[in-house]
Amino acid sequence: MIDHARSDRLLDASDPAWQIIVLLLGGGVALLGHGAKAGTRTLINTSPEPFSNMAVSGVEDVLTLAGLWLALIHPGVALILVAALLAVCGLIVVASWRLVMKVRRWRSSA
Repeated sequence: MIDHARSDRLLDASDPAWQIIVLLLGGGVALLGHGAKAGTRTLINTSPEPFSNMAVSGVEDVLTLAGLWLALIHPGVALILVAALLAVCGLIVVASWRLVMKVRRWRSSA
């Protein structure tokens, strides 16, 4: 059983420190999401035909609505999904950085 009086003290939404933490986490997730979308759009827009652009735009709209629904109806599941996606993005960034460094070393030795 949850002691609501105790949980209110742990997560006080009026606490300025908590507000700053939530602001930074939300801003970081938004920045990462917009960066991923911009990068994906850059890759997609290199194709000359318009069908892939329309398909990606449609998929983006559907995923946005599905994510909103999930966050409103099942916030715990949405939080776990966001954390998993952030971890995957972090792994992709690390792998990309290692690849760039490997290519730089290869080009400098050639």
